[in-house]
Parts: sequence; C-alpha cells; structure tokens
Amino acid sequence: MQTEQHTLRWRLSLEDGRVIAVETRDLLDRHDYCDATFVDGAIAKVSWNDPVAWTRGIVLECECRRMGDFPDRIVDHKAAVVRLADANGWNVKSVEVAP
Repeated sequence: MQTEQHTLRWRLSLEDGRVIAVETRDLLDRHDYCDATFVDGAIAKVSWNDPVAWTRGIVLECECRRMGDFPDRIVDHKAAVVRLADANGWNVKSVEVAP
C-alpha cells in the first residue's frame, strides 16, 4: 500500500515585517511488520526561491511528528512551519496557507 504525499505552501509573516515562503510535505514512514507506508507528520522547508534560503546559519528544514491521536494534515503541516520558525528564533506574527 502506497500513500500519496501532499505538499502545501505557506506564508510565514514575522514580527519584523518579513514574509518567508515555506513549503511543507507529508512525513512518510513505514510499518516494520508489513509493506505499508503511512503519514506520520510533516516536514517544513524554507522555499529555495525565498532569499532567506540563501542566508548562512539558518535552519532550512524541520520535521514535526504527528500531533495527537486524531490526525489532521493541516494541523501537522502548520506545526512543522511553527517548529521551523522556532528553530530559527523568528517571532511569528501569522502563518497562512499561500494562495
């Protein structure tokens, strides 16, 4: 059984006025006892075409394992974006799905 991986794009607005483009994708894992692949959270990555991606010393990618007993893809992906911001010490004003 294969699970289709989903990708979302986000706008991360910071308190200092910067807006950073972030992409998230499902974090896939496999059961040890069978050949099944399942979604176990999300991975957030600064978009390669955002100028911040070329800044030295920043964390470009961060993962967040599934949050809670009842999975919700949007919650997992947004949590990964927030975790990426925290890893870089950014003060977040808002996190929105990009159009």
